[in-house]
Amino acid sequence: KENENDLFLTGDIAQQVYSKHHKITHAGIFIQPKGHVKILKNYRNSREILEAAYEMFNQNVDERVLQSDDFEVLKPEYANFSSPKPFLRKASTLENEIDYSVKYLDEILDSQKMEKGCIAICGWSIFKVSELAKLLNIQVLDGEKDLSDSSIFFSDLEQTKGFEFDYMIIINANQDVISNPYLPNEEWYRDISKLYVAMTRAKKELIISYSKTLSTLFENFIKRFKQDAWTDHIKEGSINHINLDSIDYPSQVKEKVKSNIIGKEYLYEINSVGISRELQQKLLELVVGKNITDGQKRRIGWESMEQLRNDVISKRNLPHLTRIFGPIVFKELQERLTKPISKN
Repeated sequence: KENENDLFLTGDIAQQVYSKHHKITHAGIFIQPKGHVKILKNYRNSREILEAAYEMFNQNVDERVLQSDDFEVLKPEYANFSSPKPFLRKASTLENEIDYSVKYLDEILDSQKMEKGCIAICGWSIFKVSELAKLLNIQVLDGEKDLSDSSIFFSDLEQTKGFEFDYMIIINANQDVISNPYLPNEEWYRDISKLYVAMTRAKKELIISYSKTLSTLFENFIKRFKQDAWTDHIKEGSINHINLDSIDYPSQVKEKVKSNIIGKEYLYEINSVGISRELQQKLLELVVGKNITDGQKRRIGWESMEQLRNDVISKRNLPHLTRIFGPIVFKELQERLTKPISKN
């Protein structure tokens, strides 16, 4: 039964990371006009940091993509403290970006003040970030750590949500990385929202780092940043160069792993770009690394995408598969899996 004050909901449309067309009313929740309050004041970020993040979001996302009956994009009310302008900082390679960032945080963080710093990598999955973190013996934001575990953290863009750091460094902000060139333009707002989330984690200092051509997401408001180079702050001879190839799968193993990925891993592949939300959910639920059968020995759970693909192509138990996935979703699945799974 519906009662007064049953639910307390909060939201920030600029930070959304869920799929589009999300409407509270579709869940049967109706909020009266006087039943909501707009919270505009920002208490985490300095004026300079929030201005840069807000402009990046506002100038790159068509508000019509995000408008719904439930939300509107609000111009924030800035906090009453200032900081240096955020930095656009260039290095010669991504390896140098990583090295410079770690060295910079090592030098600047004050252990007596319990300050924290985070390095978020554009275009990387949390799996690849975790492998890099292991190589450098640095903690990673993976949903299992809290900020008391360390002073420096690695992360992808999305995992930064819910945290805040004194110093935030976002690296690999190159044009060929963000927004994802493999996504259609109308889907770019997803990457832009994640970037906005990462930028607004910074309390004292924000650095956007790149090594090739800076993403055009920043081109219309360069004045909000101070531009310089990593070598203006860290001497090149003082860093230890890393080999990023060492954190990837060896080439002879990569093809085997790629052909035996589970549903969750498949959703990070190029082949999955543009996949419907309904099929995404089915793959997450049904392709989980286990071969599961029903009483008639028909598969209702798959060990890998390759196993599912073989069942679809062989046309075994098509009525059974159609019932599991639904006719529309199964047709989409057939169209995608009749092509080889990407090895790239």
